[in-house]
Amino acid sequence: MEGVSKTIEKNRGRRGTRRVLSDEVGKYFKPRTFEPAWWAWNAHIQTLASYFIPTRAHARERRVRLNTPDGDFIDVDILDGTTKRDTAVLVCHGLESSAASSLPR
Repeated sequence: MEGVSKTIEKNRGRRGTRRVLSDEVGKYFKPRTFEPAWWAWNAHIQTLASYFIPTRAHARERRVRLNTPDGDFIDVDILDGTTKRDTAVLVCHGLESSAASSLPR
């Protein structure tokens, strides 16, 4: 992820932050098709399940702060798995959400 910060700095003022992040972060993972549990066949059940099913203990994560060309920043929380396939990337909007929120847990 250090390469992402360097790329943002190098392109400051030339390309938009969104474009840089899309190009650079996309190199690090390939999303898998979402397949819900057999009992959570629709979005309403999935939403209710997140309330009723207990969350797991907090996993180890690394936080990388990316400075954007407009003086703002983006925090990227990286949850390291035991293999490359286990590594996860969670994207949340920053207004009220983060990796510490109850919804992504």
